[in-house]
Parts: sequence; C-alpha cells; structure tokens
Amino acid sequence: MTYTNCPAMGGSPIPTCQIAFRPRAPLVTSSDTRAYFLDGDSDVGYLTPDGRTGTAIHLPASPRVRYAVAVTPDDLRIAVAAFDYVGPGTYGNPTVTSNIFVQDLAGGNRVDLFSSTSVTEWPIGWHDGHLVIAVGPAGLVQYTVDNPYFTIEGYHVADATNGARLATIGTGDECVHGPVVRGGAACLLSRGMALGYRSWDGIEHVFAPWMDFGPTPGALSPNGIQLAGSNTGPPENSHVNLISVSGITQLNAKGIVQGWLDDEHVVYFAVLSSRTFIFDLATGNSAAVPQTNSPGMPGSPSAYLQFPSR
Repeated sequence: MTYTNCPAMGGSPIPTCQIAFRPRAPLVTSSDTRAYFLDGDSDVGYLTPDGRTGTAIHLPASPRVRYAVAVTPDDLRIAVAAFDYVGPGTYGNPTVTSNIFVQDLAGGNRVDLFSSTSVTEWPIGWHDGHLVIAVGPAGLVQYTVDNPYFTIEGYHVADATNGARLATIGTGDECVHGPVVRGGAACLLSRGMALGYRSWDGIEHVFAPWMDFGPTPGALSPNGIQLAGSNTGPPENSHVNLISVSGITQLNAKGIVQGWLDDEHVVYFAVLSSRTFIFDLATGNSAAVPQTNSPGMPGSPSAYLQFPSR
C-alpha cells in the first residue's frame, strides 16, 4: 500500500501509516462465493475458492481517504464507508468526515446513506438484505478490542435503500465480544451481570449469570443457541466454556476463543503454542489448524484475527 503524509495534525505532518487513530475497519469481507479485500488505497480485490483473483471495483483514490467495504451475499451490491480526513486536528481527535453509500458492485445505482463528522461508522456485512454497521467515535477506530471489526460501540442494522436505522445491537461496549454471526452478537447484558446475545432485531437473549472470574463471552454460535467463552485470568490457563440456557460447561481446551466454523466446531487460539485449534463438540477432540505464516503474538489482536469469521 502507498500513503502520503497527512495534513498537519497536532503541529506537524505525520505519515498516514503512523497515525494511531487511523481507521482500522476490517480489510476483508465475503459473499457466498468470494472473499473481498482492500487492495492498496482504493481498489477492492476478490479471491474465489479455486484461487482466482481479480479487481472487483476501483474506488476514487485520494491521499486523505480510507475505505471500509461489505459486499452482499449475491455479489451484486457493495456498501462503502469513506473516511475523509478533511483538515487538521489534534492528535487523537482528527477532523474526519465519514460517508456511507451503497452501489452496484459493477458500478452505478449509488445511494448515499449517511454522513457525519461526530461519529464513525463502517459496514461489516449484510443480514436479510439490510446493512450491518459497526460504530465508533469520530475518527477513533484503532483499538485493541474483543472483535475483528474494531467496533467499540456496538452495531446498527440499517435499511440499505435509505439508511434508516432498524435496530441497535448494544450500547457502549455491551455487545463488542467476538465475531458476529447470522444469529447476532455476543453480549454482556444486564449491565454486565449476564451472559447472552442480541439478535439482529435488537432483542436481548440471556443465557446465564456472569460472575467475577467466570467465563466471558467470546463468540456466539451461528444458530444463536450458545456462546463459546474463556475464563477470565491468564489466557494460557483459561478453559474454553460453552454457555447456554442450560448453564455453563467447561471444555477440555485452553485458550482464547476466536469463532465457530459451524454450530459444532469452535475455533480457539492456544497461547502457549501460539497455534489455532478447532474443537469438535461431538468428539471432544481438538485439531491444530495448519499454518504457513508465522504465529501471532500470544494474546494479541493479530493472533485473534488469524481466523476470519463471517
């Protein structure tokens, strides 16, 4: 990727790649048939299951603008958030305009949905034809958080034709735990006293009370039946747990929950080995995921993001 220096912020220009508050929305999204990724400053590339790659769309290039995108499951439409650093600001409080629009992936039929200088929102996926949007404060998106989307204030579900908000998934950091799935998002409900989730209509579903030093939500199963979470405390000694309306079950696995392959397989990161494993709920066995890249640092966001969940 190539970047130019930003306008003066806090007294002197800073290279874009070194700005601590630059947007860190996800760089990868997927449809039912392809994975899409931001390729450089403004191109959106794609990768098919058989290894074919190409460029899906060219977005307008600007040294001031960063993008986040989400493609519909049928590969026909794309939602785009453009973060425009329109002027100088203080460090940690940049002057940013956020714009969200939807258009055909092939180009045309653009609909502008949202524009703001006070909050930052970016698309992360689609649900039943509606747009799922992650929420953060103005310009400040790069945080160490418990989800792969860098949201720190939950999610909105919006009408993709006019931007009208249909549902709010969590307030503050209530529902920022783990990857979202078709069932919804894992949450600490009742002011942090209960483990559960919110479905995409915004309704809360409580599974079990949360107690100090007990499990924390890490990821909701795709069908919304149970959570996979780890005990609080040192991650190398934290057991993976299943949490449902039946209570809490401790599994014979230790590490940081990363997500689910399907409703029967939990993915977790074992800190001591710096490896990702898949736990089979039917057999009770774990299998290491083959990896050719260097393992992530223990307990780091990089380790968490080795497994991308859709």
